[in-house]
Amino acid sequence: MLSIFNNVWGVARYERKMLLRTTKFRILGGLGMSIPVLLGIGFAIAEANGAELPVGIDSYVPFLVYSFLQTVVIAFIVGDFRAADEQAHIYEVVAGRPISTAELVAGKYLGIVSALIFLSLGVLLLTLSIQAAKISMTGNPFTIKPYISYLVLMNLPALIFMSSVTFFLGAVLRRQAAVALIVIGYLLAVLLFLGRRYDGIYDFGAFFTPLYYSDLIGLADITQVGLQRLFYILLGIGFFGFSIDWYPRLAHSIVARWFGRGCALTGFGLAVGLYFYMDAGAQDGKAYRSSLIAQQEAVANISVAEITHYDLALTLLGEEPLAASGTIGLKNPHESPLDTLILSLNPGFEIQSLMRGDGGAIAWERKGSVIRVIPDNPLESERELDLTLAYAGDINTDGFDLQREKARPKLRKREGPLGIFNKGSLTAWIRDNSIFLPPRSRWYPVTGVDYGYEDARAVSFSTANLKITYPQGLEVITQGRVGKTDTLDTQITRQWIVENPVPVLSLNAGEYRVYHATIHDVECALYAHPSHLRPIRFFEGAEEEILSALEQIMDAMEQESGMKYPYSSLSLVEIPFHVQWYYEGWEEKGGLTLPGVLMIEEDVFMRQQFTRDFKRYQERSRGNREPKDIKKDLLVRAVFSTFFSREENSGRQGQPGGLFRSPVVQLWAYDKQFVGEHHSLLKKGMPMYLQNDLSTDMTSAFYSSQRRGGGGDRGRGGRDGPGGRGGPGGRSRTTGGGAAWDTLVAKMQRKSFADLNPETQAGLYRQVLDAKGPALFQMMESFLGEETFRTVLNDIDHNHKYENIDFSTFERAAVGDTTKSAESQKLQRLVNDWIFSTEIPGYTLTRVKALKMDDGFGMVVYQLILRIKNSEPGRGYVQITATGRGDEALKGVEIEGGQEIEVSMVLWEQPFRVMVEPFFARNRRPLMSPVRVPEDVTEGFPAAYVKDVTGEDSGPVEIIVDNDDDGFSMPVRRATRYFRPGLKGGNWREQGSPMAFGRFETNFRMKSPGDGAQPAVWTAQIPKDGEYDVGFFFPDPSMARRMRVGSSFILTIFHGGKADTLEMERDQMKAGWNYLGRYKFAEGEEAVVELSDRADGRGRLYADAVRWRFFDPENPDAYEDEMPTFTGRGRGGPGGGRGGGDRGGGDGRRGPGGNRGGGGLLGF
Repeated sequence: MLSIFNNVWGVARYERKMLLRTTKFRILGGLGMSIPVLLGIGFAIAEANGAELPVGIDSYVPFLVYSFLQTVVIAFIVGDFRAADEQAHIYEVVAGRPISTAELVAGKYLGIVSALIFLSLGVLLLTLSIQAAKISMTGNPFTIKPYISYLVLMNLPALIFMSSVTFFLGAVLRRQAAVALIVIGYLLAVLLFLGRRYDGIYDFGAFFTPLYYSDLIGLADITQVGLQRLFYILLGIGFFGFSIDWYPRLAHSIVARWFGRGCALTGFGLAVGLYFYMDAGAQDGKAYRSSLIAQQEAVANISVAEITHYDLALTLLGEEPLAASGTIGLKNPHESPLDTLILSLNPGFEIQSLMRGDGGAIAWERKGSVIRVIPDNPLESERELDLTLAYAGDINTDGFDLQREKARPKLRKREGPLGIFNKGSLTAWIRDNSIFLPPRSRWYPVTGVDYGYEDARAVSFSTANLKITYPQGLEVITQGRVGKTDTLDTQITRQWIVENPVPVLSLNAGEYRVYHATIHDVECALYAHPSHLRPIRFFEGAEEEILSALEQIMDAMEQESGMKYPYSSLSLVEIPFHVQWYYEGWEEKGGLTLPGVLMIEEDVFMRQQFTRDFKRYQERSRGNREPKDIKKDLLVRAVFSTFFSREENSGRQGQPGGLFRSPVVQLWAYDKQFVGEHHSLLKKGMPMYLQNDLSTDMTSAFYSSQRRGGGGDRGRGGRDGPGGRGGPGGRSRTTGGGAAWDTLVAKMQRKSFADLNPETQAGLYRQVLDAKGPALFQMMESFLGEETFRTVLNDIDHNHKYENIDFSTFERAAVGDTTKSAESQKLQRLVNDWIFSTEIPGYTLTRVKALKMDDGFGMVVYQLILRIKNSEPGRGYVQITATGRGDEALKGVEIEGGQEIEVSMVLWEQPFRVMVEPFFARNRRPLMSPVRVPEDVTEGFPAAYVKDVTGEDSGPVEIIVDNDDDGFSMPVRRATRYFRPGLKGGNWREQGSPMAFGRFETNFRMKSPGDGAQPAVWTAQIPKDGEYDVGFFFPDPSMARRMRVGSSFILTIFHGGKADTLEMERDQMKAGWNYLGRYKFAEGEEAVVELSDRADGRGRLYADAVRWRFFDPENPDAYEDEMPTFTGRGRGGPGGGRGGGDRGGGDGRRGPGGNRGGGGLLGF
């Protein structure tokens, strides 16, 4: 045995020494080490210069990159061992020594692997030294655990496996090029396709494995990760055995001959067994969750009692992870008595005792998470019963989220070729340094079950008295006001008192630094991990300004929503980024917003680049702003983007916000129970509307006040009248865009919202709800007027607190008595269309005209006349916002399908822009147009009106062909064949732009200059004989320059058998329709305009829309000079305004002061 060891060790030492001397190894190994080290140095320099890097990135990325490079090194170093041995005639030397094939291959394998391990250790030591060097600059604590974890779990198993595979391929193929090609091909297949599929079984390098390290809890649950890495080690042993058996040299003994075969059989056999073990575990988990669902569904039809009060004493991290005892108070809210009481508790907790509150025995049984309690006498209506219980154990994550859509988690983890932010998923945990127990984990007993109901699950609104004992060094966060605190040895006992009833309770604990402040009588606290204090220390010296800003944000949130913050405390808690929840049906079962608690993931918390942005703000202000004021602005921006960003941005890269982290949910959702038909509109649609509304109002006011330089408190615009705000800072629909929106529109035209099944069509139901829900309430607010709608919300919030409410109740409150009011009938009709109709309107702004008029008293006023056409069969409602210098008028109008209306509005100040907000329509953006006012004063008295546009008033005949229409083509006039160059300049590419022309979506085509082989062609059928003015739609020249449109281009107009060629100069064009000339056409003639793709210089070609407009010689002034019409997003986001609807008393108007007055919403 000793001789075998000496032989193997001797070969390994020789192989390692020879390998270290080769130029190839030194070059490839040096590159493999230098790139991760350079990344680590780059991260360190960035962090030292003030960049707040995402948590764990400086340790994770170097090892992830090295795991990739390591495979490349193995492919070129290990793959040629056979060829190198043959060239060096090693066989002749070895043949004369008493060494077996097994000893030879094992020695060579160990020698090469040990050399590669030295590289891994070098990367480890160098990255550790980088971290140690930056400690003095950043003040962050030194952590070695993630580096060791990545080395052991990521690099070493991949090294063992790929070395064995490459050894095997080298023994079989004997060609280094073939071996390297196969290995690198497998690596690319894993990175681009296989790694993210089949539960990661092909991910040999842990490229997509959730190993991202959290400063709060370390790694996520790595049980499955460890088994997967062991799987690859076993496969490596199997391939190593095959390498011995296939090596072309006779073995010296039966033992040596069978050593390789034994390794192969053992390695592959254990790997296959481990695979089936993991698969069986996954199947057992599914079966277990299915059994829990069945147990809950079996009792879902039993009426349940309410829990009115909890009085619990909990011990954390004692003999058990969690132990609890105490009393719960139940009440029968039903008219009939209850002979069975149904409770639920996470199956990971064992019930130690359960009895009546007076200590008497009571019958009970438990199956899974369901506890069936049978009192001696039925619980009569409105009677109460106390139960005393004790339980202990650990949370079972398979005991909840039983219908999780694993493929559709709410938090979208970023995955790419390097899987940098694949952070893993944890739904609940109890660890020594961190506890995260969301309400849905059922860490405390609740009444009823979670599954099996036809309608929404009944909710109990309960008060609570919680006494929690936990180790020193931890901070505990839950609902309620903090009461008495006692300390004994290393244990802290603290009381939480929940005075206002809440529907759920949560429990967080961790190692935190706590910052306290009182804002509007609300006790606020920030819980941040000690290693994440840099963003907080950044604001030192600006404490008063920060506190003032937070008070203004709280005040603005309450005033904008019309609802007061309902809790006595607000805790902002940093949590590990591993936290996850899933869709169950159309709903998200989870979220980071709970009564009195807002949670924020650590990577979002650390993503704010305060130091970098502070330097930019200073440079931009040229020292004219105080540093503390800049810090205040940065904090407000961070609060807006994190907690008040629009719901449609949720999950997008760089957009952390959305409802799941919004205080809006605290205002609306936790003191009401939404039930009945279409309750999802109130449960999710209303919070989405409020979130989008607050996001637009608060951010646009803040940024507009920044542009104005601040000042003011709340300005003169206010909310005094029935009007509201609008303009391009308004709100948009959560409708998505592009092909996804077109697909959704097609589906909504086949089935109405009311006809969708939220259970069997959960995904589509969720999409339609997101599209229609917020838009419905936005339309209702516009119709009623802002103040009236806010009054409705306030009444609903006040009158239905801690009660059930359905959508019909809200609808009656908003619509009013339809038997007495035509306006109520109109609103009822619109609401019904929203819910029950499959028709979707689509609007076009066909004309905008302004007149300067004398009001008869020597004052100049302005009359704005516009026409809007609904070219789709569905009825709809739009809000028109006319904006002038210091004045703004708003008007809500209902438009029938196929109808065109003319609207006249009167302004005291000169208008410069008009916008039409379609709320919910095929249009993806509001319609906007600048307004040009003639210098001459028109005689007559201005009038405001709305009228239908009849055939006589419809204006001249015109044909418009857009780049999305059938009449637009991009013919290829030179065949592309083999050995012939392709089209110069590529193809015409579609791009979206708010300044482009479009009926329902604004886009255009763009192409690099070519050789004339692929023009853009617009073709139209002429309806009647006569002359037509031909126009070409073009962006503003300054915009065109930014888009790198060429300085000149060629247009050809075909008419009457002739062709006129025009050379157009970009800088001579104007925004919108550009007159090309007047040409004679015959009825039925095919009119053509062609844009050549041949252009001078490097500029691009722009193709959008062409118009043929009939010229009537008997009425040459049938239409005014054309003004550009475009759809766009103003500052602060897209959208329209509020108020001024039919119920709001006619035209709404906002007084001087711009958007909410001269000082802006928050008065910054």
